[in-house]
This record gives sequence, structure tokens and C-alpha cells, in this order.
Amino acid sequence: MAKNVWKKKTIRWRIDGVNVPKDTPGAKRIEILSKRYYGTLRTASGRSKQVPLTDDIKTSKVMLTRLQASENERLASGLPQYVEEARRPIEQHEATYKKYLIAKGSSPRHVEQQRRRIRHVLKSIKAKCLQDVDRQRILTTLEDQRKKNKTGISTMNCYIVAVKSFTRWAWRERLIGEDPLVGLQRRNAETDRRRKRRALTKAEFETLVLATQKSKRSYLGCDYHFPPSTRAMLYTVAAYTGLRASEVASLKKQNFDFEAMTFSVEAENAKNKRATTLPLSPILASKLKAWFPSLSSDRLFPGSWADRFLAGRFLKRDLKRTKIDRTGVDFHSLRVTFITWLSIAGVSMPKAQKLARHSDPKLTMNVYTSLNCDDLRDAVDSL
Repeated sequence: MAKNVWKKKTIRWRIDGVNVPKDTPGAKRIEILSKRYYGTLRTASGRSKQVPLTDDIKTSKVMLTRLQASENERLASGLPQYVEEARRPIEQHEATYKKYLIAKGSSPRHVEQQRRRIRHVLKSIKAKCLQDVDRQRILTTLEDQRKKNKTGISTMNCYIVAVKSFTRWAWRERLIGEDPLVGLQRRNAETDRRRKRRALTKAEFETLVLATQKSKRSYLGCDYHFPPSTRAMLYTVAAYTGLRASEVASLKKQNFDFEAMTFSVEAENAKNKRATTLPLSPILASKLKAWFPSLSSDRLFPGSWADRFLAGRFLKRDLKRTKIDRTGVDFHSLRVTFITWLSIAGVSMPKAQKLARHSDPKLTMNVYTSLNCDDLRDAVDSL
């Protein structure tokens, strides 16, 4: 086996030294060999894997022989492979986990967010390898940081979920013998919720849209432009579709079918990574028909405003121009507004869950439905 080393072969099709598609007339087939050699290694766990070696065939054979001897020794001693993996620098496993998230289809923003949270937790407990990860130390450290920084339990839970996902992945990949955080549970965020979003009433939303349209302020960036009329449409689309800011930013004209009265969200832009088609509100449809001719691009709201979390700033400044109570209102509140309006209209919970694209009806009912006393008065009056 040690003599079985080779160079990887890559096929390219070229015309005058330029890579072209395979079926291009006149293209010539070119075989390109890798600079370094590769070999097949039989690990102590019984798996076969390709390992990169060196640029020289002789040293590559020597290197592969040495690697195979190390695996054979580990197999003979009965030492599990995860013992050695658990002692490796944890940065190596973090880099592999990042590649796993990317291959799974996670968005770059989500991958970076998870990496940052995992690094924060592991650095806080001074974990240099996987065997240093301890459940009680993580819980105690996060609780101390929460009290010191005066953050909410929901923020603490985000860090717990991120690091638990990392250790669970390491256990599945046989990098550790058991998941050290299997018993680490999220705390009840309702006992210390710092941000309680509320829904806007119909009157408040109409006041917001009207005040925004009358505003003389425009927000201009390197790749976005939000005059008053565009911001008013931004709020209207969000409130009548329930889409998140990133989903609204991805909308194009072809996502709307005015004959079938539907709109669609592509899988790559949806949070759950599933393409969906939903019914379109007649009120929103009429506004979009009148607005589309004035658009200069195919996208409704082009630019990087969603990635930079600017929608909440726009809404906050437009709310200041009204007498609306701004407590608990941000851009995501427009999604809460959409789901709450469905509940007030008498839409059943299964239908509201489908329209909200939630996997759990409890999330739709307990978090995104915000009914005030006046909304409940009709139910009492019906007794």
C-alpha cells in the first residue's frame, strides 16, 4: 500500500490556452496533474482516506509508510482514534466545522455568526482542545458574562445553541468519545426577556406609511437608495407578506404573479432553505402594480441594506416623525404585525403557521402573535 502513490488528474478543455466548456467546437482535451502526490491511508477506525503527501515520489512513499505504521500501531494498542483527535488544537476542528456548515448550505452570515459565538465561548473557558470543553464551566461563565454585561437570557441561549451544535458535530464525526454538552439546556428566556416586540395596529401602520411618504428625508448609500416612497413600500411589503428583511431584499419582479395572486421566495433566500409560494394580498398587489413601472431594476429593493441591518434604522427614524409608541417596535415587528393581523382576522392557527413558515405552531402562537386588550375585547363582548 505504501507504494501506491499517485498524482491527481484534472481534465480541462482549451482553445488557444483558454479554458472552454467541454462541448465547444475545436476544444482540445488537456490532462493536468497535481503538483503533489497522494496516497490511500487505512485508519485505525477502519476507514480509507486520501492523504496529501509531497512533491517527490520517493519521500511521498516514505511519508505514507510512516503514516500507515502510526495507524497500525494505534490499531494494535486498541487506543480509540477520538483520543488523539480530542487532543488536537481546537482551532483545527473549528476550521473543519466551518467547512461543514458551508457545505450544508448555510449562508455566509450565519456561518460567521456561529464561528464568532463558538470562539467566544471556548475562549472564555480557555479550552485549547475538545477534551477541555466542560458543561458546567460554560454555563457558569456565560451566566457571569450575562450579569456583567447586562444582556438577556435569550442572548445567552444563542451562544449555548452554537457551541452545542459544534460539540454534537464533533461527536458525530468521532472526534470525541461522547458529547460533553449533552445535558446543557437553554434557560427560559421568558423570565428575563429584554426585547418584547409588539405588533402595530392598523391605525398605527397607516400613520407610519403616511408620515414616511410625507417625509423629505432620503437615505443614500453606495449601493442602495431609499427615498420616502421606497421606504413606505418596504414597510408595506414586509407587513403584508411577513417576510424577513433578508427575504424582502431578495425579492424581484418575477417573484410576483398577479394573475395567480401569489408571490414566491426562493430556497437560497429563505431562512428554512425551502422554496415556497404564498398567496398575495389584494391590497399589496394593487400597490405593487402601480409601483413597478417606476423601478429602474429588476430587484424591488437592491443593495446591501439588509446585510447591514439598516431597515431597523430607517423604521426607527420614520417612527420618530409620528406619535406612535416606539417601545418594542423594530423592523422584525412588521412580521409580528402580519401574523397578529391574521389572528385578529380569525385565521386558524394551522393556516397562520403555514403563512409564517414556522416549523413549530408554538412559535407562531406564543412569540409572533401579539394581541392587546382591545384585540381581545370583541371576544369578551361575544359572551
